[in-house]
Amino acid sequence: MKLKPEIPFRDAISQRFDSKILYSLLAILTVIATVPLLLYGWKSIELNRDTLQTNLREFQLNLARSISNEVSLYVDSIQNQVALFARVMEIGGAASDFNSSFRDLRKGEGGLAKLISDGGNFYSVRVYDATGKWTEAGYSIEDRNINADLNDAFFVSIGGRPYTSQRPLFSMTLQEPVLIVAYPIYWKGAVTGVASAVASFDQIQRSLVEKSREGITAYLVDRGGIVFAHPDRSKLIAQYSIAETRIFKEMKSAHGVAAATIPFQETTPKGEVSYVATFDWVPRLNWGVVVQVEERRVFYSVDQMRRNTVQWGLIALAAALGGGVFFAKRLSMPIQQVAIGAKALANKDFSHKIVVRSRNEIGQLAETFNIMTEEIHTYIERLKDAAEENNQLFLGSIRMLAAAIDEKDPYTHGHSERVAHYSTAIAGHMGMNHEECEKVGITALLHDVGKIGIKDNVLRKPDVLTSEEFEMMKEHPKKGATIMSPVRQLKDIIPGIQHHHENYDGSGYPDHLKGEEIPIVARVIAVADVFDAMTTERPYQRAMDAEYALGKIAAGIGKRFDGRVVNALEKALKSRDIKLEPVPLTAIPRAM
Repeated sequence: MKLKPEIPFRDAISQRFDSKILYSLLAILTVIATVPLLLYGWKSIELNRDTLQTNLREFQLNLARSISNEVSLYVDSIQNQVALFARVMEIGGAASDFNSSFRDLRKGEGGLAKLISDGGNFYSVRVYDATGKWTEAGYSIEDRNINADLNDAFFVSIGGRPYTSQRPLFSMTLQEPVLIVAYPIYWKGAVTGVASAVASFDQIQRSLVEKSREGITAYLVDRGGIVFAHPDRSKLIAQYSIAETRIFKEMKSAHGVAAATIPFQETTPKGEVSYVATFDWVPRLNWGVVVQVEERRVFYSVDQMRRNTVQWGLIALAAALGGGVFFAKRLSMPIQQVAIGAKALANKDFSHKIVVRSRNEIGQLAETFNIMTEEIHTYIERLKDAAEENNQLFLGSIRMLAAAIDEKDPYTHGHSERVAHYSTAIAGHMGMNHEECEKVGITALLHDVGKIGIKDNVLRKPDVLTSEEFEMMKEHPKKGATIMSPVRQLKDIIPGIQHHHENYDGSGYPDHLKGEEIPIVARVIAVADVFDAMTTERPYQRAMDAEYALGKIAAGIGKRFDGRVVNALEKALKSRDIKLEPVPLTAIPRAM
C-alpha cells in the first residue's frame, strides 16, 4: 500500500480553502447577522402593507359609494326635469295644442331655453304626439344608436311608462356619452304624447376624470359589463367590455346589492398588470361603479421598504462574511485536517496521521483519531483474515458437495468443476462484472446437486435411458432447487439450478420456459453443460474436439441455446480462456 505524506497545519493553509465546516460556520454567522434584520423588516413590511391595504379598501369603497350617489342624484335630476317638462306640456292643453305650446316654450326665455342652453344638461328635447310625430328643440343628433333609443323611449312611454336608457350611449357626433329619458304626457287621464330628452352625461364623465388620478381609475359599467363612462374616452368609443374579468363576475354574483374589494389581473400594452378593485351599485339603475387601483403604485412605499431591507441585509451579510471568514479559518483549519484524515480512513489509507499543533479540544480529537485509526486498521486486518478463512471454508464445502455429486456418476467425474470453469469464462465474455461471474461459477458448481435424489441404478446406467428413466432423470433440476432452498445465502443461485435444462424455444424442462424467460445464468450453464458433455469421454460417445462441439451447439441457436451465450463461448475458446484439459480447483471462482 502506497503511503501518503502527512500534511502539517502550516501547509494546509496553502490548499484551496473549501472546507464544508467553514461554510457551515459562515452560514451560522450569516443567519445570526441577517435573519433578525430580515424578520424585523418583513414584519414591518407586512404591518405597513396591511395598514395600506385597509386604508386603500376604505378609500376605494368611499369613492365608489360617492360616485354611486353622485350618479344616482344626477340621473334623478335629469328624470325630474323631463318629468316636469311633461307636466308643463300637460298644462298647455290637448295633443292638438302641443305644437303651439312647444313653440311658446321655445320662444320664452325661461324653462325650455334654460333646459337646452349651452350650460344646461340637455342637448335636445322632443315632444311626440300619439301618432309618433315629433317636434324638437336643441341639437339634432344623427347617431343611429341614439335615434334608435329615442324610438324605444317613445314606444315605452306612449304605453304609459317612463323610460331611461339601460346605459348612456356614446355619441360619435358629440364625442361623449348621452342619456335618453322620456315621460308620457297625459290629457284627461289618457296618454296623448311623449316628452323625451337627450341628456348630457358629461358631468359624470368629468367627475370620473377628476376622481381618477395616476394609478387610480373610476368608471361605470352596465349589467352586461360594457363600460359607458370612463376617463379614457377610447374605451367608450370601442365599447370596452369587462364581462370576462374576475371583478365583473364578482359583481354579477352580488346581484346588485353588495360592495366588495378584490384583486384581479388585466392585460395592458405593458403586459399583465395587477389591480385592487372595489365595486358598488347605483341604486335602481343596475349600473356598476368600479374603482380600481394599480397595486404597484399603492404599495410603492412598501416596495421601497423591502428594497431598503434587502440593501441593509446585504450590507450586514457582507460584514458577517468578512468577519466570519477571518475567524472561521482559524477555527476550521484544524477541523479540516481531521476531515482529511477521516476521508483517508474512508479510502482505507490507515497510514495517514493528523498533525494539529493545538492543545484545545480539536488537538485532543486529532490525537484520539490517530489512535482510533491504528485500532481500526488492526481490526480490519483481522476481519480480512477471518473473511478469507470463511470464504475458503465456503468454497471447500461447495467443492466437496460438487465432488460428491460427480462421484455418484463415474462417467461424469469432474463435470461440475469443468462446467463452472466454462460458465465463468462465458459470463466474462458476455460483459458480466466480477460479482456476476462469481455467481455464475457457484451456480454451475451446484447445477447437478439434484442428482443426489436420483436412484443410482438410473444415474449409473451405462446404456441409453428408457423414457421412464429419462423422466426420473428430468426431476433433478427441481430436486436441486428444493435442496438449496433452505440455505438463505444461496437463494440467488436457485433459478440457475432449476432452469439449466430449459431450451430457448420452450421445449426444455422442468417449466418449459423460453427465450428471455429463462434466467441468463441458466442459459449460460446450459451451453457450458452441453459443451462439456460433448468434449468428454462417455460410455455412449467419444469425446469431440472443441470446434466440432461448437458447431453442433451453434446449430441449436434459437432452439436449445441463446445465440449470445454461444457467441461468448466461441470468444472464450478463441482467447483460450477455455482449454480442453483438466481444470485445477484453484480455477473455480471465489465465493460471493
